Amino acid sequence: MKQRGGIGITLMAGAALLMTCWAHGTAASEALQAKGSPRLNIYFNKGFNDTAWQKAAFDKVAKSWVIATPPDVGKQAVVIANIARDGKLLDTKLNLESGSADWDKAAVDGVKKAAPYPALPRSWTASSLEAHFHFAFSAQ
Repeated sequence: MKQRGGIGITLMAGAALLMTCWAHGTAASEALQAKGSPRLNIYFNKGFNDTAWQKAAFDKVAKSWVIATPPDVGKQAVVIANIARDGKLLDTKLNLESGSADWDKAAVDGVKKAAPYPALPRSWTASSLEAHFHFAFSAQ
């Protein structure tokens, strides 16, 4: 695994996604919402500091992620993606399973459906970029 660094972007709009997914008002959905909330963090290669590109990638994945049956509170799925200079998704790997097959599949699908990503900035001289997407279910 390559060294991670740079900034982590946290889905602060998690409540908006939560309300969108669980706004139906069923007793089960309200109970689930009380247990925790979905969170998305992204970590990039050390030295990759283009915040505009990071935010664009984050936004694409956040919009593509369809929240599924969550794992236990505190668990997460980690998807590693390699992105080419032109923004093409080269590959994905589920690096950490959350304990919920539905959550894990939704995480991988969210990263894949978000492709293509923006072209990498000229300031990034490597031929690709590794991004670690952390799909967590955290305590409120």
